[in-house]
Amino acid sequence: MNKIVLSKRQDFNQEINIKLNSSKSISNRLLIIRFLSKNHQKISNLSNSDDTVLLKNFLNQIENQTNNHFYCKNAGTTTRFLIALLSITKGTWIVDADDRMNERPILPLINILNSLGADISQKNEDKIFPIIIKGKELASREEIFFDNSLTSQIISALLLISPYIKNGLIINLPQNQPSMPYIDMTLSLTNRYGAKIKKHDNKLICSTSHYDFHQTIVEQDWSSACFFYALTCVGQLKNIFINSLQTSILQGDYRIKDIYETLGVQTKFLPNGALLSYDKNLLSANKIITFDLCDNPDVFPTLAVTCFLLNKNFEIKNLHTLYFKESNRLKNITEEINNIEKRCKIVDDNFIVEQGQMNTNQKLKICSYDDHRIAMAMSIMALVFNEITIDNKDCVQKSYPNFWADIANIFYIQ
Repeated sequence: MNKIVLSKRQDFNQEINIKLNSSKSISNRLLIIRFLSKNHQKISNLSNSDDTVLLKNFLNQIENQTNNHFYCKNAGTTTRFLIALLSITKGTWIVDADDRMNERPILPLINILNSLGADISQKNEDKIFPIIIKGKELASREEIFFDNSLTSQIISALLLISPYIKNGLIINLPQNQPSMPYIDMTLSLTNRYGAKIKKHDNKLICSTSHYDFHQTIVEQDWSSACFFYALTCVGQLKNIFINSLQTSILQGDYRIKDIYETLGVQTKFLPNGALLSYDKNLLSANKIITFDLCDNPDVFPTLAVTCFLLNKNFEIKNLHTLYFKESNRLKNITEEINNIEKRCKIVDDNFIVEQGQMNTNQKLKICSYDDHRIAMAMSIMALVFNEITIDNKDCVQKSYPNFWADIANIFYIQ
């Protein structure tokens, strides 16, 4: 059966050495840039996540003209980036995806691309996928305006192809654009390889140009590092070493270092990685500890579980984008935690945890909702409760294939 059973080891006082995976977000952007540049320079340390492998395989098939029908599963980034790319790639293409992708923000991207002259149509009236794309030259005619309900992946998809759009693009962002660090990552990477995109306040001005890709290496993934910050915090561990993890100007989730410092985790950067250790003197003494995750929604499941297990009063704000991830993460995390103890609630897209009693002599059965970040986040429960069982364990392949192996030094795994 596709499930995993975890319980805490009692003998893990030695240094725990974690290899960690590389950034899926950086990897996927680099693959699109390299494809458009038609320069096959090497990308070292490319992510081995399912999403990145899927996109890499699709790009190889497009380039070698061996396939024109792509099934994107429930991979939001892969799907959006691929749709934008195919809209400017000569040929007729079919893009399909899981049912969950029909519920996620895809139509706004299709509508914007069609307004630029793309030829994208739906096969069915009652759902988005499959779609048919006839690649052609696109040209902008007027400025594009976004509201703050749109995912950053739509904006990144447009930015990635913007050097190849006639007349360029002018994109106006809202004042409180969610996940802005991911857009900044796209801006940094596109400009690094030859794009000409300027940012003035909330306006992105993209000029026509072309990419000149060169050999590069992908950073370790700060979004995945979040799980080990949580384990250090909840387990009050002194010795988790994450190989090759360094400071980052590209990844917005680098902020987790500061978030978890508030919760007692100290980070020491060494030449070959980062050493995490717990220091109770760092833990905030605030009556209610508050975090705003508008820029870092992907770390919510892990932070929410951490806050619950610390058994203090917390509020996590600005979570409206979580309804449209691989699952409805805000609703699902709240329900799973409340199945254990009813101490969480959602108020105006904010997540509130209240201090209370905790019966740790439980064996928990956890539903992952086939969502990689929920499965990994809920694994932290095994530090406190007797035993936990998580379904759909293979869903972690989406972003972190080696996750269960990496935590085997901390948990007994069945």
